[in-house]
Amino acid sequence: MNPETRQQIEDFLYTEARLLDQRDYEQWVALFAEDGIYWIPAGDEADPNESVALIYDNKKRLEERLIRIGSNRFWAQQPATQTCRIVGNVVATEAPGDEIEVQSRLIMTVLRRDRKELLSGVCDFRLRQEDDRYLIVNKTVRLIEREQHFDNLTFLI
Repeated sequence: MNPETRQQIEDFLYTEARLLDQRDYEQWVALFAEDGIYWIPAGDEADPNESVALIYDNKKRLEERLIRIGSNRFWAQQPATQTCRIVGNVVATEAPGDEIEVQSRLIMTVLRRDRKELLSGVCDFRLRQEDDRYLIVNKTVRLIEREQHFDNLTFLI
C-alpha cells in the first residue's frame, strides 16, 4: 500500500473519531456505505448472527437512532456524555475487490454525570472507496471491557 493511501486511511479514522467526540452523529452515519454494519460484540464471538451484541446496527438502524437522539425525549443522553478518543496503531491491508481492511487501537475517555471511565479496544474496519472517498462497510469494536457491566452505551450510537 502506498504512503498516500495509508495517510488517507489514517485521516479517515481520525475524522470518524472526531465526529463521534463532537456528537456529529449525522455526519458519522454518512461515513457508512448503504450496506454498512456497526458491531460491538458482547464477548469473543466471531459471528454477530449467533451471539449477543452490545450494538449491531446496519445503516438504516443507525439513521433511526439519529431520530431518537434528536428528540428532546432522549433521556439516556441528558446530559450528553462527553468522550475523547485516541486512535492509533493503524494497520491497513488491501482486500479483494475495491475494499481495504484496517485495524486500529482505541482509547476513549468517557465522562458522564461527573464519573470518568476509560474504555479501550481494537477496531476492525472494512472500507470501500466510492467517488473518491472512503465509506465504512463494516466497523467492529472489540472493547477490552466488553464483558463488564455498562450503565449507558448510547454515546457510542
